[in-house]
Amino acid sequence: MTRITSFCLLLLLFSPTHLNSAQDNAVTTDPLIPSPEFISYQGFFPEYGVHNSAALLSLAENGVRSIHLQICMTRDGHLILFPSITIEKALIPPQFKDRNREDGNYYLIDFSLGELQDIETGSRLLPLLTLKQAFALSSVLQKTYNKTFHFYLELKNISFHLQEGFDIFSETMDVISTMGGASERFYILASEAGQLKRVFSEGLSRYPVEIKLCLMVEEGSFGIAQEDQGWIFTRFGLRSLSYFVDTIFLSRPVIQKNLSSEEENTFLENAHKLGLRVFYKIEEIEENQEVKDDSAKEYDQLESLLFSQKTAGILTPFSPEIYDHIKELTEDKKQKQEQEKNSIHKRLPHLFSIKKEPNSPLFPNKDSL
Repeated sequence: MTRITSFCLLLLLFSPTHLNSAQDNAVTTDPLIPSPEFISYQGFFPEYGVHNSAALLSLAENGVRSIHLQICMTRDGHLILFPSITIEKALIPPQFKDRNREDGNYYLIDFSLGELQDIETGSRLLPLLTLKQAFALSSVLQKTYNKTFHFYLELKNISFHLQEGFDIFSETMDVISTMGGASERFYILASEAGQLKRVFSEGLSRYPVEIKLCLMVEEGSFGIAQEDQGWIFTRFGLRSLSYFVDTIFLSRPVIQKNLSSEEENTFLENAHKLGLRVFYKIEEIEENQEVKDDSAKEYDQLESLLFSQKTAGILTPFSPEIYDHIKELTEDKKQKQEQEKNSIHKRLPHLFSIKKEPNSPLFPNKDSL
């Protein structure tokens, strides 16, 4: 009986169903999202800049489905798309020069939405787009292009907003719950691991939509507290994060500062085993030729990691060249996976063509049972 059981387990091990599941990532991925996944940083499009309706429309026209948006709050409680909680001093008109705080900075949360819209600062700030307006536009685009969008919503400095009396996470979730499309996917990004742990422990099931929490790790990314980043790259740190975080976003400077090439591979393997997706955030290729060469080399170094499935994808400003390259990698990876599956399945028949011999260990007769 033990021999029969062993043989059944052997057949199960080499069955096509088991082989397919064994080759899947340890990380559960959305079958609707290509892998490696391309996420447009700040909803950027070359001709229109960041965080505006024209850029979002152009991204949809070019087939981009995963979009990263940064969210801040205004004094009157509006969620707006903006890359920082402060406004550059050079952009502040004379009538608002007295709005600076003791540290000399002008904070977005000290202005109402109407005041911000009245500021004539050109395309660097205007036109402002609220999160509600972005979702309303995505609903139209979804129907127009018959595509589901995946929003990676980065909440800028949760701790700061709490100190100012605003729970930016709850406000964002309320907008997602009321305006987010049923088929859209939502990911909440933040640079404060402690705040992500807090919102997870308070319970996400009370919201009618499913969201995933993501940690953004970049230089100086831990806000006011300026938490030490080193713990994230330890085995204990990764395991701790895996309880409440789905995805980690890493900037290249942080990786180069904390990990050698060998340690980086080990880190990615450990994250993969724990079910954590890892994305790399890299900056756009600059016009300066020297910087451009360095950036291009950085993309080349990432290619093997993207292809190897150790990383889930890339967060970077949209450019046709990079986006097309990611699509090529996706197709190449699919072909390689299919070839590997076919190769394994071709070797299976010999297991089923073993000649039955009397009292064979694999096929014992009744008397030997």
